[in-house]
Amino acid sequence: MHHDAVCPLVILLMLALLAPDAILVGQARAHDALHEGFEDEDLTLWLPRDLESDDSWFDDSIVREGDQSLAIRVNESNHACGRTCQRNEIRLNTDLRLPFGADAWYAFGFRIDGELERRGSTSWVVGQWKQENGRSPFLAQRFDNGVFHITVQDNNCRVMIAAANRDPAALAGRTGPPPRRFESFLAEPWYYACDTYITLEWGPEPLLPNPHGAWVGMLYHVVGGRDGQGLVEVWANGVFTVRATGSIGHDDAAGPTQYFRFGIYRNAMPGLPSPISTASVVALGVRMSDGGARNE
Repeated sequence: MHHDAVCPLVILLMLALLAPDAILVGQARAHDALHEGFEDEDLTLWLPRDLESDDSWFDDSIVREGDQSLAIRVNESNHACGRTCQRNEIRLNTDLRLPFGADAWYAFGFRIDGELERRGSTSWVVGQWKQENGRSPFLAQRFDNGVFHITVQDNNCRVMIAAANRDPAALAGRTGPPPRRFESFLAEPWYYACDTYITLEWGPEPLLPNPHGAWVGMLYHVVGGRDGQGLVEVWANGVFTVRATGSIGHDDAAGPTQYFRFGIYRNAMPGLPSPISTASVVALGVRMSDGGARNE
C-alpha cells in the first residue's frame, strides 16, 4: 500500500536485490541461504524492537524487483535512541546471526530520493554490521552530510575505505594504507585521528556511485577478524571498488556473533524550513549466504 508520506520532498532509501542469483547476507548455518523479499508482509526474520510501527509500511509504488517494498522513515519527532539520536531499523533475528569472522556475502541495492538536509558532518548510518557490544559497527554504510561512504573499524580507529566524492584518479589501482587526509563531510573526526595497519586496494573504478536519485547495487564480501585477519571487499554496480585487509572489528565483544542491521540511525536533525529532515528507507529484498566464493 502506498503511504502518503512518500512524496518528492521525502528522503527515500530503498534496499533491493542486486540480482536473483546474487549471494547475499551470511547465515549462521553452513551453506544455508536466506532470502527476504518483503513480498508477503511478514517480518518474522527480523527483530522488531528498533522498528517504529507508525513509521514503517509496505509500499507498492516504488519497487526495483517484486511487487512491493518495506518503507521506513525517520522524522523530527523520532528520538528512539535518545534526545540527540534518531533510529528506525530492522535487524536480523538472533538465531540468524553469524559467528564473527564467518566468510559471508551480502548484496542489495538501494537509492535515496528527495531533498537532503546537509548539516555539516552529522552522523548518519544507513546499514551496519555489528558485534555484540555497544561500539561502532565494524563495517558501515554512511551518509554523513549527504555523501555516501563506507567505513571499517579497528577498535576505536575508523577508516573510510570508499566514498562517492573521492578523486578516482588518485586511487585507481592503488594499494597501501588509507589516506591520512580528513574529509570535511565526515562526522566524529576523533575516530579517524589514529594509526591502523589496515591496507586498501582500490579497483579501476574506485569512486562509489551516488545513491541520491539512482539505484546502486552493492555486493560485500565480509570476513571480520582481529590480528590482521579481517577482509572486506566491495563491488558497486557490478564493478570492484575496494579491498580492505587487516584488523577489522573490536577486541572487547561480549559474545562471538555478528549481525546485520538496515535502516536509519543518525544524529537528531531537528528540522529546518528547507530542506526537510524526514527520511525514509524502502527495503525491497535481502538474501543471505555464507558461501566461501562469489556467485557470478
